[in-house]
Amino acid sequence: MKRVKKVWKTIKVPEGVKARIDRLKKKYNKVAWEVVFEAVSIYETILAKPKYKNSLPLLEKVAWYITKLSLAYGSFRENTTLENLENLARRVREVENRLGVNGQEFLRISERYYIVKDPLIREELKPTLNSEFKTLIKDMILKALADENQEIYELVDALARTSS
Repeated sequence: MKRVKKVWKTIKVPEGVKARIDRLKKKYNKVAWEVVFEAVSIYETILAKPKYKNSLPLLEKVAWYITKLSLAYGSFRENTTLENLENLARRVREVENRLGVNGQEFLRISERYYIVKDPLIREELKPTLNSEFKTLIKDMILKALADENQEIYELVDALARTSS
């Protein structure tokens, strides 16, 4: 079996970072490149898979709002009454205020769906209504992921400033 020769490169790091690498080398009985490699691997994992970060409360919050909104939407679609429309509108406003997403287009289509009594026109509106609902759910998820990634970037930035 032929052994592949490693090609070595150097990087410049501030003294504080070098001191931290040296502490980790000694603590875990590793060489410098192993410490750096493992640190970079962990960093990539955090950025690529935010679920590894301890963010269960955010996930639970988004899951709860998706559940509440889905139940309100299902009730509205099953029984299109003013009461169910008002309940759906409350849930959309709640999601807008607490998660910072825009549900106005979904509400506009929902109100139109309620106002129209002709079953054929309602049937034509269903795909648009469903599409807007899915868009709102996707926006909720994307907003939560963006917020989570922002927290990770702020944490990494804070760590970088303390090591300088």
